[in-house]
Amino acid sequence: MRFCSLGSGSRGNAHIVEKGNTTLLIECGFSHRTLKKRLLERYLSPLEINAVFISHEHSDHVAGLKFFIEHNIPYYMSAGTARALAHPPNWRCLAAGEQVMVGELSIEAIPVAHDVSEPMQFIIEDGVRKLAIFTDLGHISRNVLRACHDADALMVECNYDDEMLARGNYPTHIKERIAGDYGHLSNSMASQLIAATKRQKPRHIIAAHISAENNNETLVRRALKTADENATIHIASQSQGTDWIQL
Repeated sequence: MRFCSLGSGSRGNAHIVEKGNTTLLIECGFSHRTLKKRLLERYLSPLEINAVFISHEHSDHVAGLKFFIEHNIPYYMSAGTARALAHPPNWRCLAAGEQVMVGELSIEAIPVAHDVSEPMQFIIEDGVRKLAIFTDLGHISRNVLRACHDADALMVECNYDDEMLARGNYPTHIKERIAGDYGHLSNSMASQLIAATKRQKPRHIIAAHISAENNNETLVRRALKTADENATIHIASQSQGTDWIQL
């Protein structure tokens, strides 16, 4: 199994997971034009995608959905997300705790705390390796800890640095929303998740959904490396995503 991010942040999120002839798109938060460009840079076509998985209804996760609807490519979301999107045609329901098989990959939906209707994140396995993707959540629940246990790779939200958010120019109610239990994870909370699921075997940690205003790469790397000094740290940037990561 291998995966990469096509980009992650408040202006769009999308990630690719591959195993053999199976290609999944996790989130489709860019316009079709941008998605196509970033896929082509990785020698992929949008029409090669076997299924799309959507965590929630915010535009930075669903902006490119229309293309996949028009081309009858299966896409999965929770019932709450479908309701928030006015029940788009032919959506496939993925309930919390449910697992589905798409080709050679198993996808499990994990409920998370975010200020939307029935959000979830994903565990993806190929029978040998395990990838955990957790962004857009305000706190770390027991479900999240369980799901991340023994993952070979963990994509985790590092949205903000506590001090930068506190000093920043955002209105107070926005700061409270970001730092609240249904907002986003900070560097320190991401580090707590990593430390709580620490393993002896080296693994990949991918920092995602990094705020351009309230965080920076140096702070992220410092926090995550402190949590697990044996891990390989990757940054999923807004403009470039990541290179392919082989598990």
